[in-house]
Amino acid sequence: MKRYPLCLAWFALFLLPLAAAALEPTPPAAAPSAPLSLEECLRMALENNPDTAALLHAGRAAVARIGESRSSYWPTASLSGSLSRSYAEAGTGRLKSSPQNGSQATLSTEMLLWDFGNRKAGVEGSRASSEAAASRYRASAQDLALSVTLAFQNLQGYLWDLEVAQKTLELASTQLEMARNREAVGLAPRADVLRAATQEADARLALVQARSAVESGRAALAVLLGLPADTPLSIREIPRDAPLPALPDWQEGRERARTVLPEIQAALASERALRFALRSAETAYRPSVTLDGTAGLLDGGRWPDRKSWSVGAFLRVPLFTGFFKSWKVLEARENYRSGREDTRAVLLSAEKNAWQARLDLEEALHSVEASEALLRSAEENAAVTEGRYREGLATMVDLVDATTALSSARLRAVRSRLSVLQSFARWQRATGQNLLPAFDLPEPTLSLKGDGASAPQGDPSP
Repeated sequence: MKRYPLCLAWFALFLLPLAAAALEPTPPAAAPSAPLSLEECLRMALENNPDTAALLHAGRAAVARIGESRSSYWPTASLSGSLSRSYAEAGTGRLKSSPQNGSQATLSTEMLLWDFGNRKAGVEGSRASSEAAASRYRASAQDLALSVTLAFQNLQGYLWDLEVAQKTLELASTQLEMARNREAVGLAPRADVLRAATQEADARLALVQARSAVESGRAALAVLLGLPADTPLSIREIPRDAPLPALPDWQEGRERARTVLPEIQAALASERALRFALRSAETAYRPSVTLDGTAGLLDGGRWPDRKSWSVGAFLRVPLFTGFFKSWKVLEARENYRSGREDTRAVLLSAEKNAWQARLDLEEALHSVEASEALLRSAEENAAVTEGRYREGLATMVDLVDATTALSSARLRAVRSRLSVLQSFARWQRATGQNLLPAFDLPEPTLSLKGDGASAPQGDPSP
């Protein structure tokens, strides 16, 4: 008894390192050392996003249900056996009381021959459900690609805003120095210095806000890539003078939205699955023919005592099910009708989203033209006003107004260009264009030997 505490102490010393290793948190993913391109961001997001991986495995589970439905075309076999020992008190007469041993082994097989198409409806319904799951997986991958693209572009827009804020602060600091110099020689009143100082302080505040927006955009992109929010990642700059896309053709985009969009494919496949579910409900309680057979060995004392076998075909005709079949068919029919209305709703929503995306893109393209014209005018006005102020022909109020207008015009110019990039990405997504052309997504295929596709990174399954 006295040795138990010592044994427990040695046991604890042995387990403490193992427990510490088990409780040690998983080290975070290493931050990228070089600026990331959009393609690299998309690759990291696909490898680390759990929602897309979950839909991939859900699609593979739907494929497995096809195999489950097909199994009804195969015969089933089962082996059963029993061992027994019994004793019964003998009555009067020559019989003696003695224990009896018994054993039995039976092989049973059964195969459905005919069921009015119920099996076929089940297989086709499972296949349609699998197609719907595969389409939902592809839609999820495209949604992820759009989210990463928009986050990447947002970060670039915040960096452009930061450049504008820095230029505005430099200009405000120059004007403040100019006002002080003019005040020192008696060419400007104290009010000009105070007004210029106010403008310079406002520019510093705008710079702080721009830097905060950059960090917020960087954190949003890092989380989508599966990295900690404080990861100091950087991106490759999008050329600000890159050619802008042309306004796409509406009829072509509308047709793609109604046919190619994965959400449409998922809705149509789900509708087919509900149609086959209705057919299955209608045929579930019709006559069926089953072939079965048994073969066994029986032992009444010496093994084997005798053999037995049987083969037969059975006709099953349901007569009355307590109106269960009628209600089941009504339920399946209403589900099918609901599925058809859901498909119509998805079609209308897809067309509306595509139309809105095109309107946004058209507005953004016109905004670029207008903002560039506004920027040219604001730059010229700011230069003229500064020259007039140096000559004493303009007031500080005029100079501050011109500087404020120039800063606003610069922000509008960069944000309108960013709006074009994002509106075009939304148009591509709304019309079913592939946002992942450089990637081969794993397909939700499955077999008894393996999944038939490369597993996502981090998948513990072999």
